[in-house]
Amino acid sequence: MKEKTGFIWVKTSQKVFEKQSLKVGDLIKAEGRLSGGQYQDKNGNWQNNLCVFAFSVVFYSEQEEVEEALPTPDAPDSDEIGF
Repeated sequence: MKEKTGFIWVKTSQKVFEKQSLKVGDLIKAEGRLSGGQYQDKNGNWQNNLCVFAFSVVFYSEQEEVEEALPTPDAPDSDEIGF
Protein backbone atom coordinates (compact mmCIF):
# COMPACT_ATOMS: atom_id res chain seq x y z
CA MET A 1 0.00 0.00 0.00
CA LYS A 2 1.29 3.45 -0.89
CA GLU A 3 1.81 5.82 2.04
CA LYS A 4 -0.25 8.99 2.06
CA THR A 5 0.41 12.14 3.99
CA GLY A 6 -2.42 13.48 6.10
CA PHE A 7 -2.84 16.85 7.73
CA ILE A 8 -4.84 17.95 10.73
CA TRP A 9 -5.83 21.61 10.67
CA VAL A 10 -5.41 23.54 13.91
CA LYS A 11 -7.58 26.62 14.44
CA THR A 12 -7.88 28.91 17.41
CA SER A 13 -9.81 32.08 18.15
CA GLN A 14 -7.44 33.04 20.95
CA LYS A 15 -3.82 34.12 20.88
CA VAL A 16 -2.66 30.86 22.45
CA PHE A 17 0.75 30.98 20.83
CA GLU A 18 3.27 33.59 19.77
CA LYS A 19 4.92 31.87 16.83
CA GLN A 20 3.60 33.31 13.57
CA SER A 21 4.00 30.32 11.26
CA LEU A 22 4.87 26.65 11.04
CA LYS A 23 6.73 24.66 8.46
CA VAL A 24 6.38 21.01 7.46
CA GLY A 25 7.88 18.82 10.16
CA ASP A 26 7.46 21.26 13.07
CA LEU A 27 6.28 19.43 16.17
CA ILE A 28 3.33 20.76 18.16
CA LYS A 29 0.79 19.54 20.69
CA ALA A 30 -2.70 20.95 20.28
CA GLU A 31 -5.45 20.38 22.83
CA GLY A 32 -9.04 21.14 21.99
CA ARG A 33 -12.18 19.92 20.24
CA LEU A 34 -11.78 17.58 17.25
CA SER A 35 -14.08 18.09 14.28
CA GLY A 36 -14.34 16.36 10.91
CA GLY A 37 -15.65 17.78 7.68
CA GLN A 38 -15.19 18.23 3.96
CA TYR A 39 -13.87 20.95 1.70
CA GLN A 40 -13.50 21.48 -2.01
CA ASP A 41 -9.89 21.70 -3.22
CA LYS A 42 -8.60 24.00 -5.97
CA ASN A 43 -9.39 21.32 -8.59
CA GLY A 44 -13.01 21.06 -7.49
CA ASN A 45 -12.57 17.69 -5.76
CA TRP A 46 -14.12 17.06 -2.35
CA GLN A 47 -11.64 16.17 0.40
CA ASN A 48 -12.17 14.97 3.98
CA ASN A 49 -10.40 16.83 6.76
CA LEU A 50 -9.85 16.86 10.50
CA CYS A 51 -9.56 20.06 12.50
CA VAL A 52 -8.68 20.74 16.12
CA PHE A 53 -10.30 23.88 17.52
CA ALA A 54 -7.46 24.42 19.97
CA PHE A 55 -7.54 26.07 23.37
CA SER A 56 -3.87 25.21 23.97
CA VAL A 57 -0.92 24.88 21.57
CA VAL A 58 2.62 23.88 22.58
CA PHE A 59 5.55 24.17 20.15
CA TYR A 60 8.49 21.78 20.43
CA SER A 61 11.88 22.69 19.00
CA GLU A 62 13.47 19.24 19.29
CA GLN A 63 12.38 15.58 19.34
CA GLU A 64 13.98 15.37 22.79
CA GLU A 65 11.44 17.86 24.17
CA VAL A 66 8.58 15.74 22.80
CA GLU A 67 9.90 12.59 24.48
CA GLU A 68 10.25 14.45 27.79
CA ALA A 69 6.67 15.72 27.53
CA LEU A 70 5.16 12.26 26.94
CA PRO A 71 3.67 10.59 30.01
CA THR A 72 5.62 7.62 31.34
CA PRO A 73 3.67 4.54 32.43
CA ASP A 74 3.64 3.83 36.15
CA ALA A 75 5.76 0.86 37.15
CA PRO A 76 3.64 -1.86 38.79
CA ASP A 77 4.32 -2.80 42.40
CA SER A 78 6.46 -5.94 42.67
CA ASP A 79 3.68 -7.63 44.72
CA GLU A 80 1.11 -7.23 41.96
CA ILE A 81 0.58 -9.89 39.33
CA GLY A 82 -1.19 -8.75 36.19
CA PHE A 83 -3.69 -11.03 34.44
